[in-house]
Amino acid sequence: MKNILSTKKLSTVQKDQLLQEGVCVVDYDAISITFLDFEAPEVIDNAIFTSQQAVRSFLEKSQGVLSIKNCFCVGPKTKFILEENGLKVIEIGQNATELAQKIAKNYKNCVFYYFCGTIRREELPKALKSENISLFEVKTYKTVLKTKKFDQNWDGILFFSPSGVASYISENTNRGYCGLINIYNLVIFSYFYKFYSSTKILILGILFNISVYIILYSLIKKS
Repeated sequence: MKNILSTKKLSTVQKDQLLQEGVCVVDYDAISITFLDFEAPEVIDNAIFTSQQAVRSFLEKSQGVLSIKNCFCVGPKTKFILEENGLKVIEIGQNATELAQKIAKNYKNCVFYYFCGTIRREELPKALKSENISLFEVKTYKTVLKTKKFDQNWDGILFFSPSGVASYISENTNRGYCGLINIYNLVIFSYFYKFYSSTKILILGILFNISVYIILYSLIKKS
């Protein structure tokens, strides 16, 4: 039985199916989200959302008072939430860099409001500012690290965001090669996190990661 730590709560169905595959999961929420009060124009021509939390915090706090003509977003799930709430999405990127490239190419003369968290990546703002595109940032939520110390070793760790990584390593330090292996975990699961809702793909990702982990461990032991 392989022991996996998930830095985000999984559903009962997902955990049961993982258990059937010989994977025991310990899960917890490494971060929590607090929605913030914010100010923005009542009518916004172009809005950028790079996360689902930004959309949810905008919808809850704006309560229909603010209207958006065009939305630009990252990821199909973010797009779904926007459209489900009656907002029009005209551009979508698989990541922030791709979205920034589309905006720079086709919407260079537009003004944008970027709804994001207090901790956000630099790629999109940096790319748009380098093209002299008007961008106003609006912080709509705050990410809080929920640190927790674990005294056991894991066969694999699931990270779903950079903040989750920061939360975990703040209380759980890794020595020597363990750090290298956990960096590998981060790279793998930064890809597989987008399939979070698909249990089968999640299982494949975990099993693939365990296999490589065992190989790395064997090589380390021999050396």
